[in-house]
Amino acid sequence: MPRAQEGIEALVLSDKYDLILRTESILYRHELYDVTSKLTEKMNSLEQ
Repeated sequence: MPRAQEGIEALVLSDKYDLILRTESILYRHELYDVTSKLTEKMNSLEQ
């Protein structure tokens, strides 16, 4: 499984997200809902 997918699945389970979308697929978003940094941290923690 690609590392990004593993990170997404781990983030969904740990933070109880119902939906995560790619930035390209949405018309507007508020920075409050940007989980990029959380996903990066989760992916980095999976490597250790």
